[in-house]
Amino acid sequence: MMASPSFREQQLLIEFTTFRATPLPGIYLSLHPTTPTIWYGALFLRRPAGAIYTGVPIRFSITFPKSYPAVPPFVVILGEKDKDGRIVGAVRHPLVVRGRGGGGGGGGSGRMAAGYVGAVNLRPGFPGWFEPKSANTSTGVSTAASTAKGFPPGMSPVEVVYWLRSIFTEGYLTRLQARVEGGTGDDGGVIVDEEAWELWKSDREGLRRLVRGGASTGDEEEEQVFGEWEGDAPIRFLDLRREALDTIKENLSRRVTLDGES
Repeated sequence: MMASPSFREQQLLIEFTTFRATPLPGIYLSLHPTTPTIWYGALFLRRPAGAIYTGVPIRFSITFPKSYPAVPPFVVILGEKDKDGRIVGAVRHPLVVRGRGGGGGGGGSGRMAAGYVGAVNLRPGFPGWFEPKSANTSTGVSTAASTAKGFPPGMSPVEVVYWLRSIFTEGYLTRLQARVEGGTGDDGGVIVDEEAWELWKSDREGLRRLVRGGASTGDEEEEQVFGEWEGDAPIRFLDLRREALDTIKENLSRRVTLDGES
């Protein structure tokens, strides 16, 4: 029962509710209308003024696979679709896949991330998900034990959201540069957008122009974030009040009970 999909969904809902109770400023989250295994979000950095990503609406989705937390979630920075239906316009960042055939090792499986525009490389923030694992452990923690006690420290959905916000700060990118250039740890496959990375190192104003060239930062754009987005499917933020969350919890509890009796 502890490893059942219903129990995992209940844990994800608890994490989502926890975030709603103590949100991080500038981050907005919404659940998929039918499942807590997909989260949609938007983040806005307000300070410091003039920084590369300040004021740029960054829209994202997080998909938690069946084997999570034994495997990482799949995190995507959402873009728009061009006239041919190809996804374009994801915010440019050294850890965000620019196009098909980009670097591997991103969120979810490396193969999926390598071929998906906007996929985020989680390796720098969560190396445990990408290190060799023994046959009886996942990320160094027993799967049964981690499921029974909740998500392991350092691998919870809320921590993924917090880390995602941090990568768009200049402090994080400065530390990442020191780490990569210092050759500390396993840094293979960390950078997945080489052009953005080279601009960060040598022409930050150029990177700022590149980022802002593909994203409006006015109030009109911010307002649109809470309407429908272009992507794999229309996305609409829902105002999940306490009554709605309680209903979802009750339905999940019933499914957990039924799984335990089967």
